[in-house]
This record gives sequence, C-alpha cells and structure tokens, in this order.
Amino acid sequence: MAMLAKQGWNLLNKPDALASKLLKSKYFPNSSFLEAKLRHNPSYAWRSIWSSRSILIHGCRWKISDGSKVRVMQDPWLRNSSSSWMPSPQNNDVYNMYVCDLMNEGSNSWNMNLISGMFPPCIVDSIMQVPVLDVVTHDTLIWKEDKSGVYTIKTGYRLCMEKIMNIAKHFVPGEWKRIWGIKSPPKVRNLIWRICRDCLPTRKKLQERGVDCPSSYPICDNSVEQTIHLLFGC
Repeated sequence: MAMLAKQGWNLLNKPDALASKLLKSKYFPNSSFLEAKLRHNPSYAWRSIWSSRSILIHGCRWKISDGSKVRVMQDPWLRNSSSSWMPSPQNNDVYNMYVCDLMNEGSNSWNMNLISGMFPPCIVDSIMQVPVLDVVTHDTLIWKEDKSGVYTIKTGYRLCMEKIMNIAKHFVPGEWKRIWGIKSPPKVRNLIWRICRDCLPTRKKLQERGVDCPSSYPICDNSVEQTIHLLFGC
C-alpha cells in the first residue's frame, strides 16, 4: 500500500506526466485523484493505485499561498492534528467556495469578519492557525508526515500502520528489541519472534483459521498441538 501510494503521489504532483494524463482522462477526468471513483471494469494497475488513496487522504495537506487552487470543503488544508479536512456539515454556500474566497481582496490575509459569520468558533480558530505564505507563488500540495513535504514510502508505511491499520490493537508487550538484537542468523530471530507471538502454524492455529484438521499432537494424542506444549511441554 505504501509503495502504491508513491504512484498516487506522482499523479497528484506530476499532472503533466504521460501516465498521469492517461489515467486521469480515463478514470477521473472531472475530479482529483483523491476524489476519484473506482468506476466500472478498472484495470488491475488502476485498482491497485486507487486502493492507496486512503494513505494520501490522511497524510496530504495544501500549503496556502493565494488559495485559488484549494477548495474549502473538498481539499485538505487545515492544520488540525487529527485531520486536515474541513468537517461536515457546513453552510451550503461553503461547498462552492475556494480558500481565496475567505481572504481579504487584494491581500494574502484572512477575512476575519466573513469567516466568523460562516463558521463556528472552533473552525474559525483552525482557519486562523493556517499561515498564508507570501513567499510561495502558488498553492502547493505537501506530505505533512515528512519535514521535506515530499512523500516517502517509509513515512507512508508508518502512517498506514499507526492511523489506518490501527497497530495498537495488534501490539503485544514484550522485550522485542532484545529478540532482534540476538547475534544469530535472521531466520533464527524470526523463528523466535514467531514463537513468542504464537503465530506458528500449529494444528490449534490452523483450526482457528478454518483449516479442517485434528487438534491432537501426534506424539502425545492426549494434548492439543499448540506452541507452548509442542516446544516446551512435550
């Protein structure tokens, strides 16, 4: 997923590339890649790239200059820690507005009176925290998970595991770094890790995955074949 998101990042940041033009004309001619639909009978390549949008949706944000390219509701541009997207629902007029419509005419500054009249106080605070950069000539899409602002597979993988896959529910406490620090061949360390995580394909585990097999351990038919008994008990 993280590697596929790299191709999605290229579609967003290299719209003039031949591959970007071909995919856009066929699959999302009237929207951005982040809003693209899978559509009927997609190719395997497009289906794979499209599936990585969730990573980019969580990790992309627009850096605001004049605000003419960024839509208020349909693009990520806020600096909230939880999400860069404007929460819904909002006033119907907001859905057709660009960020530049929230600025004072002729200057790169927020129109406080307009913003206060259209949004609740918590949203007003979020908007006012967004800096408007005079030194940047145009709005730029950046990757907020890396200081360089450019997508990397490493940071994409980390974002996917922490926020999308919710790695916390798979976390098991233990001295895992000590296992990976053992001076032994990698396959030995991997075996020790699998034993400690109880993910060896014992008959008990196979049954839990729906495999039709007996649960008894062949050496001692009175016991169930599971990791602890197989390696330490029998």
